[in-house]
Amino acid sequence: MRISFLTIFFSLFLFFGCSPKEHEELKIVTNSWIGYTPLFYAKESGYLDSLGIELITTVSLEEAFNIFSVGKADFVTTTQHEYYELKKTFDSIKPIILIDRSFGGDMIMSNI
Repeated sequence: MRISFLTIFFSLFLFFGCSPKEHEELKIVTNSWIGYTPLFYAKESGYLDSLGIELITTVSLEEAFNIFSVGKADFVTTTQHEYYELKKTFDSIKPIILIDRSFGGDMIMSNI
C-alpha cells in the first residue's frame, strides 16, 4: 500500500513538475499528523524543492483549512470532514489521493 501511494504521489508531482514553461511554485498546506510522513520526508530530502513544491506545515487541521480557504495554498491535506466543509465553499474541489482509512481507529473511547 505504501509503495503504491508513494508511486502515485511522486508520479503526480513529477507530472506537474516537468512542465517546460516557467510556473509558480505549488503550495501544499498540511498539519503535522504522522500519516503525512512521506510528505515531510520528501521535503527534508529536497525532492519537493527540486519539483518547485513548497510544503506549509501547520499545527492543526483548522489552520490548514483556513490557509487553503483564503487562497494561500494550491493543495490541502485534510480529513473527510474538512473536505466536506471545503466542498460547501469550493464546489469544484476534488479529492485526489486517499492515504489512510481508520476502520474505526479514531473514535473516542472511555473506561467509564
